[in-house]
Amino acid sequence: MFGYVIRILYQDFVSNPSLENLSQVEPSMVECLFPMNVLTPTQVVAAYFDRMQAMNPAQWQALFATGGVSYDPIGNPPSYPETEAEKFFAMLGAAIEQMEVVPEAIFPVGQYHVAAKWTMRVVSKQGRQGEAEGITTFVLDDVGKIKTVSSYWDDKALMAQLRGG
Repeated sequence: MFGYVIRILYQDFVSNPSLENLSQVEPSMVECLFPMNVLTPTQVVAAYFDRMQAMNPAQWQALFATGGVSYDPIGNPPSYPETEAEKFFAMLGAAIEQMEVVPEAIFPVGQYHVAAKWTMRVVSKQGRQGEAEGITTFVLDDVGKIKTVSSYWDDKALMAQLRGG
């Protein structure tokens, strides 16, 4: 799923007259600059919701940059998917039997910013149902990993629905 952006060391290439084309370049003449995610910003956001719905901490965590932060929802303390994904999904799994998260619209703005309008439907372990709507914004890094997630929704209203209140 990942390609690599590489740079042929120009000095080595031009200083060696026997090199006629790139197929003759030696590995020592190549410098890996950074991994390049082949997912578009829209695909990254769609994957975020798919992996959230699947309650798959490892795959969800893989979408985040090192040091990535999640404000979900805004107003709650931040979480750090790099170190807290397992704990987050364990907490969800303890209370939720089924979760459906549907991004209704995804709005990429350039290469680094994306907003999504979504609906979530949840069934608790006790069989109670709840629904929430929200908007989440994403900031991506140069390789398409999520640096920041900021979600705007009413988690307390959803919890009240699931408690039957």
